Amino acid sequence: MEVGTFLAFFPLSCAAYCDFKQRIIPDWTVFLLLCCTVLNTATGQAAFLPSLLGLLVIGIPLWLTAARGNEIGGGDVKLCAALGALLGVEKMLCLLALALLALIINGKLQKKRCLPFAPYVWGVFFMLLAAELIVRS
Repeated sequence: MEVGTFLAFFPLSCAAYCDFKQRIIPDWTVFLLLCCTVLNTATGQAAFLPSLLGLLVIGIPLWLTAARGNEIGGGDVKLCAALGALLGVEKMLCLLALALLALIINGKLQKKRCLPFAPYVWGVFFMLLAAELIVRS
């Protein structure tokens, strides 16, 4: 497992907590996630082009969705784009699909239309991180 990916758990945890409590994702958490990507790239554990591709392929469609006013916040867009750079397109698409599924199910169960997204992203990221640690041991 890449060091930056492991370290990303901590700023992502802060982002999820802030989103849950205050419905805001601090920019410093997104910055630290991007620093984790730079760490992976600088140490040779990840390549630059897949990271850039993850940032753009995940970030641009979410940004366009947010610009249309479809109930996704700018913090969610920045967080997912930074995670896309860290994880790459394939892993991030898997993470997004599972997080959105959990969000939709929980929204239906609670009969709520507006829920913070970062805690669901955190939960799926934690499961993926734990699964990778278990498989490698």
